[in-house]
Amino acid sequence: MITLFKKHISRFIYVFVFKISGAIATMYLYIMLSQSLGAAAIGQFYLAQSLITFATLVGLLGLGNAVIKYSSWLYEKNDFTLLNTLRRKALGITFICSLISTFLIYFLASNISVYFFKNPNLTVIIQWMSISIIPFNIIAVFVSLFKGVQKPIYATIFESLMLPTILLVFIFIFKSIVTVEFVAMLYSAAIILSCICIIIVWNRTLPKSKKQNNELDDIKILSTSLPLFWVAIMTFIMGFCDIIMLGIWHDDFVVGIYATVVKVASVSTMFLVIANTLVSPKIAVFYKSGNWQSLRLLIKYSTYLMTLIALVFLLLFGFYGAFILSFFGGEFLKGATSLMIYSIGQFFVLATGPVAVVLMMTGKEKFHRNTVFLSLLLNISLNYMLIPKYGAVGAAMATSISLAIKNIIAAFYVNKLLYSKPLTN
Repeated sequence: MITLFKKHISRFIYVFVFKISGAIATMYLYIMLSQSLGAAAIGQFYLAQSLITFATLVGLLGLGNAVIKYSSWLYEKNDFTLLNTLRRKALGITFICSLISTFLIYFLASNISVYFFKNPNLTVIIQWMSISIIPFNIIAVFVSLFKGVQKPIYATIFESLMLPTILLVFIFIFKSIVTVEFVAMLYSAAIILSCICIIIVWNRTLPKSKKQNNELDDIKILSTSLPLFWVAIMTFIMGFCDIIMLGIWHDDFVVGIYATVVKVASVSTMFLVIANTLVSPKIAVFYKSGNWQSLRLLIKYSTYLMTLIALVFLLLFGFYGAFILSFFGGEFLKGATSLMIYSIGQFFVLATGPVAVVLMMTGKEKFHRNTVFLSLLLNISLNYMLIPKYGAVGAAMATSISLAIKNIIAAFYVNKLLYSKPLTN
């Protein structure tokens, strides 16, 4: 077990370097866009991005964590024939679903912009960004495969670093003609280029196998992915309904400031993403083999580390939130209170550790789905009550309360799951 933790620490350092580089690139990108476009235009971009993110989740059909789960088992057994079957089938499913999602978003963009957001200027932005749905989901499948076969560095590069880096390069090249519509076009171009790169890297990294194995059929994959699909959809709605509902009751200026607050506060969760990237394959393998002792230790120390990091970020945003927001421009200082409140919810997300991954990797997808559903109902209700009167502050309060309750419930269940089993080596 000591050897395992040393190996994880080594990987953590490498993954952390790439993850923090991606976070810096992303933050610098947001600062550039905010300063160049202004709060109103950046609000339009974030609204369109929220819609496209929802469309990508529909197209992915919950395959992300299902692919991690199956690929980690197959890699542990060195079954590269079945691993390639998994890759082929997962890509086939997500391509068909993403294609349907792309057509719907592209041709309904005008109606969504006018009747839902009451902003016809969003139409062109949404249409340009809809082109990214298929390549984005192809990247998502390969990222999950890299996580499953214990290549977290490749997964992190393509999940966090590649897109903002390419987009920054594009914006530097075309900075004299930057508009929100042009940024939407560059966004899709950057994702397409990232997609090409990850396909090349995968083909050069993993052993090739031309053999066919139908032991893992589409039904078996979907039986795991569909509960996770509903979890992904509800998690998205919970994560973006504050921005979307804020866009219904308030103008683009308020949305732009609040969306920036969310982006800043969510930087802390990159550490949870790193932890999940590293531990999720091992959680699946330990659970499959019945190695409860190693599973408990892995989750225990991961949670300790996440709690410490959560506390650091809570204090940072609490005392220096206004200073951090000042980098985006003077108008963004109005989001300081929202940032402080929102960071409380993020504290609970980190401090409860990798509970969501534990539930998804141990066959408890339905409990996770039900917990997310209850939290989603609470979140929508609180947003409906608080946003009209309190605006961005109300949205931050609603989201923080919902996140805290969801993660506390999951933490109690995971604790019961881990310590109701006999101790085995």
